[in-house]
Amino acid sequence: MQNLLFVVLIVFGTSAYAMQGVFWQPQLRDLHISDHAWAGLMAQVREQGFDTLVLQWTRHDDSFSEVQQWQQLLKKTIAARQAGLKIIVGLHWDSQFFTLQKQPADALAAYLRQLAARDLQQLVLWQSRLPFVPDGWYVSAEIDDKNWRSQAQRKRLLGWLSSLRRGLGEHSGEPVYISSFFAGNMSPEAYGALLTDISEAGYQVWVQDGAGVGALPDRARQLYLERAGECKHQASPARGFIYEIFKQHRQGEFVAYAHNTARLPAGPVSQSGCGHQQLYFSLRYLPAANEVMER
Repeated sequence: MQNLLFVVLIVFGTSAYAMQGVFWQPQLRDLHISDHAWAGLMAQVREQGFDTLVLQWTRHDDSFSEVQQWQQLLKKTIAARQAGLKIIVGLHWDSQFFTLQKQPADALAAYLRQLAARDLQQLVLWQSRLPFVPDGWYVSAEIDDKNWRSQAQRKRLLGWLSSLRRGLGEHSGEPVYISSFFAGNMSPEAYGALLTDISEAGYQVWVQDGAGVGALPDRARQLYLERAGECKHQASPARGFIYEIFKQHRQGEFVAYAHNTARLPAGPVSQSGCGHQQLYFSLRYLPAANEVMER
């Protein structure tokens, strides 16, 4: 099946263009890439047609907590900016997020407060470290279509996100992004309503297209993407879409390989009305990264 870009993108003839970004999921092994190789990769990313680099996180559990680690991460982020890329800085990722969100109500509320505090701490730290103002912040916690279905859970979700957004806004006026994925646990209409709720809490929502994970058939994915991208009154539930350019092996832990890189941007996408941002996951699967980054 052809890629789904034409399903979810509305292209207009105008001088304004939608974001074309690529995710970088920083790993400690990436810190060993030489400055020269990294600068060359960032230049190729820019030449490929990308204008934005999204750091999926700047803290992963205890990773990047040591001074040498975050200094190297910061150095590579600055090099990406020097290559002409806009920068969206991811905050804190807790690898237990999907497990701990299933806790009883009181424990969950306390945990979500901790998550918000960690994200705010990361924003303040990176504001003080960066020699430039980033183009946005990314909340690394991903919102699924299973754990927030009930009215009570939805209220907790939106309470957490609204409180976090207010806290981030007290320190930065830049946009705040968050991503979501679906696996058929809600109807497309209910999923669209969830995205709208998150958007109204102050976030620009990116929806993962699910092509790499392969949890749903293509036709089912299309229904969710169509609903997420539905444009009414110059607004849609999703601000943009994350296109997965990998294929996940079906057994065991997450192991993937590069796949369908023909979906990469061929040129700028015009933006008007509900022109959607395009993000690609991830840097590691780009052809330009073959000789530079370990997978």
